[in-house]
Amino acid sequence: MVGNMRYEHWVEGAGSKQHHLTLVNKMGAAVVPVAVVTGFWAIIGIILPFIVAKGPNKGVIQVVLVLTASTCWLFWLLSYMHQMNPLIGPQLHNTTILALLYLWDGNITLEDLQAYQPSDDYAHSAIE
Repeated sequence: MVGNMRYEHWVEGAGSKQHHLTLVNKMGAAVVPVAVVTGFWAIIGIILPFIVAKGPNKGVIQVVLVLTASTCWLFWLLSYMHQMNPLIGPQLHNTTILALLYLWDGNITLEDLQAYQPSDDYAHSAIE
């Protein structure tokens, strides 16, 4: 696992009930996509240059294939890695967090939602 994005928030409910909301998004590098994309660009950058037909521009075509494959693979890898451990997480309003808690977990009732007084505070995700 490369990164762990965690958001924790205590929600005051009706009465003296408190609900603890934890949204955790754990992502890591999956082997299959990395292997498939690396294999694809390896074929283009390593095998295809040897298959290029003879001609006056054979060297130029080989260089173009190797450079294209290496730069496209590097761009894809960096984009993929950025999605695993983002620098900026989602920004959720407190009412959105309560709605998610109500819809996904069912740990909060409609009475708790009605008793909640929304504020102008925004909840920010923290990246650990």
